Amino acid sequence: MARARTRSPHIIKANQRLIGLNGIAPDLDLGDGVSVASLVALRGHTEALLERHNALLSELGAVAHDLDESEKALRTLNSRILNLVRGRYGADSAEYERVGGIRTSERKKPVRRAAPPA
Repeated sequence: MARARTRSPHIIKANQRLIGLNGIAPDLDLGDGVSVASLVALRGHTEALLERHNALLSELGAVAHDLDESEKALRTLNSRILNLVRGRYGADSAEYERVGGIRTSERKKPVRRAAPPA
């Protein structure tokens, strides 16, 4: 299953602010390190991190898919091993119990309750 790409509302807001600031003056400096250039630099850094984040999400999705497929194959092999041991040694054997089966002689018998008197 593909993972959804992350979007940043802050980058969208920064783009809108940048358009407005460029309308005032392309080299506007408001002091205290707040300027068009600082906004452009931080927006670019944030976009780069977001792209990296989304690339990792994509890779994670591929790895998760591979893991699911591998787990399915492992589950099938485990089931086949248990069935083949039961077929070769019997369902009440020590070998069957060693590979994780429950001996038929050790299974709990269902208890049937009598119907209450009417």
